[in-house]
Amino acid sequence: MLLEHGLLDELRLWVHPLILGNGSPSDLLFGAAPAVGFNLTDATTLSDGIVIVSYETHRTLARAAA
Repeated sequence: MLLEHGLLDELRLWVHPLILGNGSPSDLLFGAAPAVGFNLTDATTLSDGIVIVSYETHRTLARAAA
């Protein structure tokens, strides 16, 4: 919903190296949403294997350059 209305400027994900249950990760993450380009702005790996990644939308980057 946020992507559809252009309200998402940054996406920050904490990726835990564990998957439980039925289905696949794509069932949780990828639904019917508009195509939006993202650029990786930061990535940090914690000692327990968790990876924190930050992305900015192309719209955010275009506004910053203007």
